[in-house]
Amino acid sequence: MLTAQDWHANSATARKTKGLRTIPAFLPWLTDGRTAEESASTLALFPGPLLALNGRFFEPRYRRQDRWL
Repeated sequence: MLTAQDWHANSATARKTKGLRTIPAFLPWLTDGRTAEESASTLALFPGPLLALNGRFFEPRYRRQDRWL
C-alpha cells in the first residue's frame, strides 16, 4: 500500500525514467486481479482521457497477452 506522498514520488520517478511508453502495460497491470471496487479506486487517480484509452485499447491488449511465456 502506498501513501499519497509515496504514489506521487513514484509517479514522478517513473515519468523521468520510463516516460509515457510504459503506460499501456502499466495501467492495466495496476488493476489486474483486483476487485471492481479496488480497480475503480485506483483508476480514479488518473485523468479521464487516459482512462478512455485504457478502456478502449490498453486493457483489451493487456488481456489478450499470454502471461505464461
